[in-house]
Formats: sequence, C-alpha cells, structure tokens
Amino acid sequence: MVGDFVGRFPKLITEKLAGGFKACLGFIKSSDGVYYPNTSLKVDIRDISESHCKVIATFRKTKDEKLFTEMVFKDKDVDFDSIKLPEEYCYLSKYL
Repeated sequence: MVGDFVGRFPKLITEKLAGGFKACLGFIKSSDGVYYPNTSLKVDIRDISESHCKVIATFRKTKDEKLFTEMVFKDKDVDFDSIKLPEEYCYLSKYL
C-alpha cells in the first residue's frame, strides 16, 4: 500500500508512505522532485496514513535509462484492461 503521512508522531517529518500491515517506509521529496527514503516504521500503514491505496504494479529502470522498462510486480487479481493510465505512463501498458 501507499499513502500520505498524517503526522501523528512528534518530530517525524515524512511525506509519503509505502508498506503493509507490519511495517512501512517513509519518503520525503527533495528539491529535485525525487522521493528519497528517510525513515522506517514498525507500524501498520493504515494507522498512520490519511488515505492509502493498493500497489497493483511496480516497474524499474537503471539510472541511465529515461523510461521504466521492466515490470517487477503485477497484481494477479487486477483487470489491467480496465485501467486507464495517466498520459505520461501510457507507454507502460505494453508491459501489462
């Protein structure tokens, strides 16, 4: 799951969360617009995120590549034909 951090822990500054019911990672956006991990928490993401959603696919690329070229996870229970990707990610549909 991924979600936005709601700030229930004092002195913890993070923006986005990724994880599950046992633990999660926090990410903060840098000045170059990239999210970098800045914390790990042993807590259910559903308890500390304002809204959360299921991750249905993940892709990766090397740092030399401009676009994502390899799918590393695909949820088997999702009908990907019914999903409309944002225009900037439409090229990924060939991997689904």
